[in-house]
Amino acid sequence: MIVVPPTDNNQSTPPSDEHNNSSDNNNTQPPFVDHNGSSDDNDTLPPLTDSDSDQDTNPYAWIPIIHTEHPQILEDGRIQLSGRVLYDGGGTMSEFGFLLSPTLRIPLNSPDTLKLEANGTADSFTLIIPESPYPRRLYIQAYSTNEAGMGLGQRRRLKIPEPSGKMVGRGTPRRRRLVRISLVWCF
Repeated sequence: MIVVPPTDNNQSTPPSDEHNNSSDNNNTQPPFVDHNGSSDDNDTLPPLTDSDSDQDTNPYAWIPIIHTEHPQILEDGRIQLSGRVLYDGGGTMSEFGFLLSPTLRIPLNSPDTLKLEANGTADSFTLIIPESPYPRRLYIQAYSTNEAGMGLGQRRRLKIPEPSGKMVGRGTPRRRRLVRISLVWCF
């Protein structure tokens, strides 16, 4: 292909190659990449190879954004945990569930922290546990993972009610306590 220089001396065009790609010897323009994956003679972009398209990971994925719903105690004493994926991070969700801990910190590497996978879809998931593994308080945090990593939701606290047993003696517990206090003052 022959390129004819401009006739006006005040204008200039950069020379072109046979594919009509203009080359900029002063590096003032960004490099041109055609649809075949080849770059211009500046070589600022690496050429695409077949191995790049076969990767399982998405280089543009972010960690997911998760929401932990408030836990509920069902009528039969079981505990229902729910969570939602607000944003999948642009990747494929591989796992979702809940972290349970006796402390607010919920450390992932602690032996006290339980990691339980949940049932559901990538948008919302639930898990029902028969009873709390910890007395008094249970701290819950929903999680989900994709190619970029693990996203964690808010931490929620659930107070575990005392097991209801048969009361021995007369009256309510408050009344019995008041009777004991009054007996102490009498003697």
